[in-house]
Amino acid sequence: MRSGRVKKIDAMIVATFLSTIFYSSAYPHIHQIVITQLPSEAISYNQIINCIALIVTCAVWNKYSDKLFKYYNLFCTLETASYILIVTYAIRTDNLYGYYMLDTLDFAIITNNIIRGGTKLRAILYNTEKKRERFDNNNCIASSLATLLGSGISLILNLDINSLLIISAVGGCIDNVIYMGIYTKNRRCNHGTKDSNYQNQV
Repeated sequence: MRSGRVKKIDAMIVATFLSTIFYSSAYPHIHQIVITQLPSEAISYNQIINCIALIVTCAVWNKYSDKLFKYYNLFCTLETASYILIVTYAIRTDNLYGYYMLDTLDFAIITNNIIRGGTKLRAILYNTEKKRERFDNNNCIASSLATLLGSGISLILNLDINSLLIISAVGGCIDNVIYMGIYTKNRRCNHGTKDSNYQNQV
């Protein structure tokens, strides 16, 4: 028999790796289609809306992060549902402009809150300088490896826009589901006796 514990894998690293594979497989094609088919003002609207939303969201989280963090799973659930609804809308209407603006609003209103909550969650789980340093480095490695793999897949994919949107949405949903699990385990741990530093492992 083998002795010793089996080394566990950081669930956040897994989330990064899996979601990035899906995203980087579809994004090059989606980006090319958006740039060539949408008017330039759509890109400008995207930048303006997201910058304003980022400023507001960061300011609000700086003041109310403890209260907002309680709704982290709700934000993830809402984003998962919005992915499905927005992609369904794009497929049924073939309205790329409408899809792009809805996706912009989704990112501004929901995704920004998930990002802020993720920042707080990482601060809780990696609560020393060394732990955060190792996580950031390992997360970058996982992201880069997944991007290489996804970009390679992208080179051989010849899919229509609807299939690409579905692939991208699946990646986002996977990311949300894993982070919801991490958040839930961490919250339970705070009311129990286990070491919270191990509640982000699978």
